[in-house]
Order: sequence, then C-alpha cells, then structure tokens
Amino acid sequence: MSSEADTVRSQRSSNSTSYYRYKHLAAAEVYIHTDPPADIQTAINAVIKAKVSKERHAELRIIAQELYNGCKNAVKAAVGEDDFIELFRIALRAMGSSSLCLRANADWRVEIKPTIQQSDLNLSFLTDFSAMANDQQQEVNEASAPPRKRQQQHDGPTPISPRPSMTNLSDSAPDNRPLESNSMPPPPALYPRKVEEPSPIKTPRPDISMGTQDTALISALSSQILDNTRARRFLEQLQNTMIPSERGGPEEPLLIVVPTQRPSGLAFPFAVVEGKAYSTGKQIFEAENQAAVSAASGLKIQLCLNEVVKRATTTTTTTTGSDVPLTLSNTATPLFFSICTEGPYHELYAHYTHIEDGVCKFNQTLLEICHGMLLKSVVDFIVAVDNVLRWGTGQFLESVVERLGMVARRGLSN
Repeated sequence: MSSEADTVRSQRSSNSTSYYRYKHLAAAEVYIHTDPPADIQTAINAVIKAKVSKERHAELRIIAQELYNGCKNAVKAAVGEDDFIELFRIALRAMGSSSLCLRANADWRVEIKPTIQQSDLNLSFLTDFSAMANDQQQEVNEASAPPRKRQQQHDGPTPISPRPSMTNLSDSAPDNRPLESNSMPPPPALYPRKVEEPSPIKTPRPDISMGTQDTALISALSSQILDNTRARRFLEQLQNTMIPSERGGPEEPLLIVVPTQRPSGLAFPFAVVEGKAYSTGKQIFEAENQAAVSAASGLKIQLCLNEVVKRATTTTTTTTGSDVPLTLSNTATPLFFSICTEGPYHELYAHYTHIEDGVCKFNQTLLEICHGMLLKSVVDFIVAVDNVLRWGTGQFLESVVERLGMVARRGLSN
C-alpha cells in the first residue's frame, strides 16, 4: 500500500515540475535542452575543451578518484541529497583557486530572476461583455415589467420578478450605488478586486553558488585605476544606484554585483550546483529547472553589466567638445554553467542568451554527463568542470574587471 502511495506522490511531483518547466519557465523565456548557434557553441567549446597540461590532468585524476570512491560508498549506504552534494563540494574545493568563492544554500536576490513576459496585444474587445449584459438585462426588465391594465384584469396579479442569477450579475458592471443603512453588504463576488499574485518563478537558492571572491574582484579592480577602498566604494555605489524596475514595481539597483540577499563574499556568479536525492524519489528533472532559473539570473547580471558599459562608453566628450567612441577589447559572450546531480549521476550544462524578435531568451544545453560509479566517466567530467572553474576565475573575471574599469574611469573623468 505504501508503494502505491509513493507512486502517486512521485507522479504528482513529476506533473508539477513538468508544468513548471513547460508553462512558467517558458513564459519567462527560459528553455532547457536547446541547440546553440555556431558562434555560441564556439565560445562554449573554448571553455570546455581548453587544453589541460599533463601535470594538471594528473592532479584532476586524483580528485576524480576521490569522488568515485565517495560515490561508491554513498550508494551502498543509501545516503541523502546533502551527502552526495558534499562529495562534489569537496571536489570543487580541491580544484578551486584562491579567487573562487563557494557558497552553500545562499538565497539569491529576487530582482535578478527572470520575469514572466506578457503579450503586448490588447484583446479587451474579446472580453468586453458589457454590451451583451445590457441587452440581457433589458430583456429581463421587459419580461418582468408590469403588464398593461387590460392584461392585469384578465391575467390576475403580476408575479414577483425573480432576482437575476449570480452568473448574470458577475458578468455585468457592479452596482456602485450607496447601500441603505439597513441593507446587507453585497457578496464579495459582486465586487471583484484585482490582486497582484507573486511570480510563479522561484527565487534561486542553489545548493552551491560559484563565483569570484569579492576581495579578489576588488584587488583586481584596484590594480587598474583605483585603490582597494575606492574600488569597494565604487562597487557599492553601483548597487546603491537605483533605476526603474522592468516589472513596473519598486526601483532596482543599477547593477547587482553580489547576487545573494545577505553579504556572502560572492561576486559575479558564473556557475551553480543543483542536486536531488538518489533513493528518495526526487529527480534530476527538478534540479535542471532550478539550475535554469539560477543561470538566467546570473546571465541577467552579465547583461546588466554590458548595458552599464554601453551607457558609459558609447561616447566620451573631449576637451574640444567632440565625441570619441570607446571600444571594449575583451568583449565576452555571456555564458553561465551549471551542474545538476541526482546522487552519483551528474550533468554539466552551458547557459546562454540570444535575441529573437527583440526578446531576450535564456537557453540551456547539455555538455557532459557522468555516473559516479564509472571512474573514466568521472575523470572526463572533472576535467570539464575544472575548465569551467579556470575560465570563471580567469578569462571571465578579467573581462568583468576590464568592463568595470571602463565605467570607473568614465566616472573619474566627469
């Protein structure tokens, strides 16, 4: 009997997660298992297929062996989700550099998650039933009107007209006349109010968030044009400068440098890990959904940075009053990476954006898979993940610093 109940719960969970992906995520222009265009694929390959020295490969093989051993023991012990994720966290720490920041279960900021996109077509003409309701009400009034005197004499007393149904009333315009002192208030259904519902897109809370140590970012930025204090204040100023929200609500920061709700030391995230249990019925499908939202949020930060740079470097005014265009030498394709796990099973994804019909879409493509019970599979996977980490703390960080430096120099020149 318990087996049947577990099956029912599993089916409900699967239906819920699939609806979330194909309904809500799609409405936010977030798509999983897409085929990147050639230029995006080239940028992804440059990260994933970067050459690895023999010395580094030997080091990574030792890390992979430890993960393989841990997965074997965890499978035999039927451990939970957290234990499997901890095994991968240990591997990441062993691979990471001093500028890599890892944070577990950190709540990200609401402002950076993708938003549901609404159609810009006005279809109110299809839902305006006021004219129809008026015609129906007129028919009701005519049917219930007192008959002429001759009819009254022959047909007897006029029957009391029944009250219109609730369905007719709810479709018509509400009666805004003041109530008499002794009358009861109308049912709430007669006066519907539009209530703003929260977004169905869940705010990211990755099992592991990967980004740059804020101290490493400040140090790299200060080496260009600023000292550490001014670099830190500059980053804070970017987050404290408010602009109108794309949601039409409260103002939002010009650029979010730290994605977490609380200070975490994590700046400009470039990858996440999302894991699900192995023996308790939770599937990797749900982890993929979560990774898609986290990645879209991370990509939005990169897109915001590009927009800030565009505003700052479109033109700069010289002493003669002429405008001189500025260029960005290290322009990078916005990329983000995620690792989705279900126990010993691991997937590596790349996330990217592209514009279609003027709309920014967030896409996710599968790169590598491995099973923790196959050593060769684990070695190849760890090599690919190490390339992501080296890119995030290397080329990606350098690009971020260069772009921030251009904005800061423009601010100093004004």
